Formats: sequence, C-alpha cells, structure tokens
Amino acid sequence: MAVTVTIIIRTYNRPHLLREALRSVQQQTFCDFEVVLVEDGPGTSKHVIDQFPDLNITYHSSGNKVGRCRAANIGLELSEGQYINFLDDDDLFLPNHVQTMINGFSVYPEAAAIHTSSLERKVTYVSLDPLKINVAEECEKYNEPLNEGEILFQNKFPIQAVMFKRELYEKYGGLDEKLEYLEDWDLWIKYSLQGKFCYIDEVTSVYHVPADRQRLNERHKQLKDYEKVIHEKYRKYREASNYRPPTRFTKLKTYLNKYGIRKTVKKLVEKMMYR
Repeated sequence: MAVTVTIIIRTYNRPHLLREALRSVQQQTFCDFEVVLVEDGPGTSKHVIDQFPDLNITYHSSGNKVGRCRAANIGLELSEGQYINFLDDDDLFLPNHVQTMINGFSVYPEAAAIHTSSLERKVTYVSLDPLKINVAEECEKYNEPLNEGEILFQNKFPIQAVMFKRELYEKYGGLDEKLEYLEDWDLWIKYSLQGKFCYIDEVTSVYHVPADRQRLNERHKQLKDYEKVIHEKYRKYREASNYRPPTRFTKLKTYLNKYGIRKTVKKLVEKMMYR
C-alpha cells in the first residue's frame, strides 16, 4: 500500500546540510510519509541515512552528475506517495509542515496543490564540519494566496513550500530538464495552469540565502537573467490570454495594505540594494 506523502530531497556532496534537512523531516508531527533521497553524482552522502533508521528512506545515487532537474525527476519516478513535496538539502521543514499541507487538502478538496508561507533566512556558513551557521536576518515570505495568472510573471513560492497531488505529475510530467535554474517556478506554472493552488496561512518551512551582500547580489542577478528564459517560454501563452503583470502601483498598494508603511519602506530599500 502506497504511503500518503513522498518527500523528495536532492543533494550533492553536502552531507552536513543533508543531515539537518533529514532531521527536520524526522521531527514532523505527521508520520505517514516516505523520503526519496537522490544524490546527483557519487554516493558521498549515503552514510547519512544510517543516522535516521526510523525514516522510510529510498536512496538513489546517479553516479555521474546529471543536474538538478534530472535528479528531481528521478525522485518523482521513484515516488509512491499520493501527495508529493520537494525539500532541497539546504532547506528545512518546520515540524508542522506535512500535517498542515495534509490538513489543507481536507479544507480545500478541490485543490491540486497546497502552498504555505516560508521563513527566509540570510545565513553565513561558518563551518560545515561541524555544521555552524550564523543567521543574520530572518523574515516571513511568500505569505499570500496565488492570484490567477500572476505566477506567469513572478515566482510566488520556494520549492519546499508546495505540496501537490500525484496526479499532476502523472498527467503532466515533471521538471523541464533543459532548465538550469528556476525549474521549480516552471513546474508551478505548468501545474497551476491545470489545477487550483490553495493557500494555508501558516509558516511551515525555512529556506536559506546568502547573508553576504556580494553573493546575494550575484544570486539575484543569476536568477534575474534566468527569468527571461521562463518569460520567453510562456510568452505565446501570455499573449493569447488576458493575463497582465501587476503594475508597480498595484504592488505598492497591496503591500501597504498588508504590512503598513515601515515594512513597505524596508522592502523598497532592499529591492534597491539588490538590483
């Protein structure tokens, strides 16, 4: 009998980070899940699973490096769960994550996917062995429902913040292996065009970004450049639809109504810093 949930973790020669990701999975209040762990390359992290005998882990090493998207698709091929959730090895689930997602499908039985809020942590890795991380800043992100068509213009949630029904994968396939970055955004566009994404207003996961300003700027630029690839991929679809990108005024008004003047000013300053 298949498990209820499959958690797919991609990793690549980062056993100390993987250990923390698995520990966050181990602490889940919901227990009917499997972990499909795919190592993109040689099996340098396989020994880590021995430290989690209570977890139902299927491990696969690709041998040669195959890339992030192929690793994710291998995970999908090996999965058995009715619901599927990705977790990258440098991110974390909070203990309520899986249970909140499953509750969401009960509240919204029509949903093809459930998404929740995340904590963004700006971090510096002081050392990997032993693992020591300094958290410079932490803030809640992606804490709003998905408006129809909006995801065609902007990525609306990180990969670990979405749980989707298996039928989406079975009908529409997995990740586009031609992509190098923003593959999760591309997947959410594809799935959201076929089914409804519903939001639960709870923080259930953590993702990490560099605290170092230079590295963060490089990351922003890298992703910004790749946004053009995603926009071009769906250009004809957007042009044939009535969807239009939200204006700056609309975004500003929405943010002011939700967060007030102080947080809005802080957000604008951050955007100027990381251009």
